[in-house]
This record gives sequence, C-alpha cells and structure tokens, in this order.
Amino acid sequence: MIIDVKPSRLESTVIMDVPFDKGKELLEKKGYRIISLKENAELHLSQGYYKPAIQGASANLVREGLIYLTPNKLFLTKNSPIMEHTKKAMQSARKHIKYDVPTYYLTDEETERALSNSVKHTSKTIPTTRFKDNELTSFAFEDLAEDYGLFLKDSGIDGMFFSSAGFSMIPKPLIHLIYFTHWSKADSIPHIVKTYPKKVEAVENADLLRDFVEGTKYVIDPSKTKRILTLYPYEIDEVKSCTLRGIKYMKGK
Repeated sequence: MIIDVKPSRLESTVIMDVPFDKGKELLEKKGYRIISLKENAELHLSQGYYKPAIQGASANLVREGLIYLTPNKLFLTKNSPIMEHTKKAMQSARKHIKYDVPTYYLTDEETERALSNSVKHTSKTIPTTRFKDNELTSFAFEDLAEDYGLFLKDSGIDGMFFSSAGFSMIPKPLIHLIYFTHWSKADSIPHIVKTYPKKVEAVENADLLRDFVEGTKYVIDPSKTKRILTLYPYEIDEVKSCTLRGIKYMKGK
C-alpha cells in the first residue's frame, strides 16, 4: 500500500494485485474507504496532470455499481450492495457462476435500495463539454461535473463512455463493479470514413468496424480522431487481482 496523493483535503492510497474483498478490508483497517467517481474527479482536479506514483495504477475500482435489470435496461447506482455486503456478495457470486465468472444476483430488497439512488445508464459517448447537462455524468460527478468535464476537455479528452457487458439474457437483476480509467489513459477512437459506390458514411465508433462488410475501403481522418475515456464493468471474482484506491478526508482541512 502506497500513499501517492496527499492534497490538502483528501489523502489517497492505492493497493494493487489483491482480491477485491481482501483489499477492501485492508483499506478500511487503515482508515480508508474505496473511492467514488466524484472523489476520483476531485483528485484529478486537485492534482492537475495526475500521474500515479507506481506503474500500473492507471485504473481503479470505485464505489458505484452498474445494475442490469435486463440486457438493455441498466442503471448506475451509488448504493451498491457489493460495497455494503461484500462478504455476502462474494459468497453469492461463488454459487452463481456463468462462463466460469462469478455473478452476483440481487435480492428484491437490494434491487429496490440500489435503484433508490441511481440513474439510467446510456450506451452513448458523453461529450466532456456536456457533463453538467447529461443525466449520467451529473449524477456521477455531482457539483464537479461541469468543472471535471472542462478539465478533461482541456486535457485533450473529447468524451466519456460507460461500458457495459453484452448479455443476451438476464434471469434476474445483477450488478457489476466499475473500473475507473484515469484520463491520461484514454483510448484514441479514429474517425473512419466508410466508402461504398456513391455513398460515404462517417463512423466514430471503432467497434463498428467488425460489422463492416468484407472488402469495403476505409479512410481515416486524423483531424477528427477523438480520445474517449472509458469506464469498464468488472465482475466479482475472489480469484482475480484488482487495483483499489482508498480515500480519506483529512481532519481540519
């Protein structure tokens, strides 16, 4: 565990290559709690060009969770049952393994509580200049949404994308953890021109390339290439190693 951020109001530490429940327990014993999306944004704003002290700490799990009610009906919640009942979540995950990956299904009570402090998920990229006006980013970053969006824009980041898993069927509500990728590691999304006889279509999402027909010619326009910050869903798995960032507020600051 290394304390790599000591701003005036917040102190942050990072712990790497640990199982989720063990890492969370270690952080809490030292007086930290797992960081939230808003607190991650606050660290970035206070540190300027934020560069972790140790290599590999360019992403970390956050307190929020992503609820799946159906494959196409998702919500970002601040009342994650995984954070509130970590041991129970881990035990439940071991009993519900799909594709060799533990999955945590929610009870009706947990679903209701999680949805009581949530916002609907969108699969669209959110421009950094519209964080304050967008329902998802304004919920995630609260009163820092506008400043954080403009900070990212000034840093060369054009948008944020909340990624999700592609389920074809969900028997009952489940939840994923969320990995926050630091802005310095944003992905470059090429602006691609799809060329057909007598037809040209601009495509911003590189993932769409796999859907293009074989033999189609493409032209990349570097002047329109975008950098997108992506937040990834993360399954509960007591075996996998993860990176956790802890936060605590300094007294008297």
